[in-house]
Amino acid sequence: MGVNTGLAQRILNFLAAAGAIVDGQRISTLEAQSEIDEPIVDNPDKVLKSVVNTYRRMGKPDHWIAARIQSAVVHKRFTEAFQQALRVRPSSFQFAEITDTMRKGLWKRSTQQLRDELGLSVKTNLRDNLTTLGLLYEAITEEISSANLRVKSDLEVEQARQIVRSDAEFVSSQVEAVGKRLGVGIPTGKPLLPARTR
Repeated sequence: MGVNTGLAQRILNFLAAAGAIVDGQRISTLEAQSEIDEPIVDNPDKVLKSVVNTYRRMGKPDHWIAARIQSAVVHKRFTEAFQQALRVRPSSFQFAEITDTMRKGLWKRSTQQLRDELGLSVKTNLRDNLTTLGLLYEAITEEISSANLRVKSDLEVEQARQIVRSDAEFVSSQVEAVGKRLGVGIPTGKPLLPARTR
């Protein structure tokens, strides 16, 4: 799969359309892709291998890559459960907002605060920069919220946000304990500041 064949770009476009890559990249690559000279690969193993190789080229270890792929699958289920639980179809802003609600409950910081802490631009996909444990804890939180949202219907957005916030806060207490035990901030991997002594 040579760089010049266009196949690698189409695979990235496919993954972007599936929500596995940052939304900004998805929009720009789909708009820029006007001509296809090879058929899209129908073999999921080849697609996954390409994703794994792309992340390896970015310097990501295999355990992180596995967590990242799983987090994309769980996030898709989470957004689907959110949409199905609502009375009215959510806007693209509300999809971003529900993810931000999860992060505020889980990490006690918004998506933008975490990006700032990691020195990332607004267009950078935060998940591509979380630690392995950060990805796993977000997936656990979204999986719990998905289960709670799937049994609901006819909700207002604020009601769904309350469910997600409550689930995230529930998981957050465990995250804080693990972070203290390891001495690092779980989402960022940065060392925690030592506790002040009086």
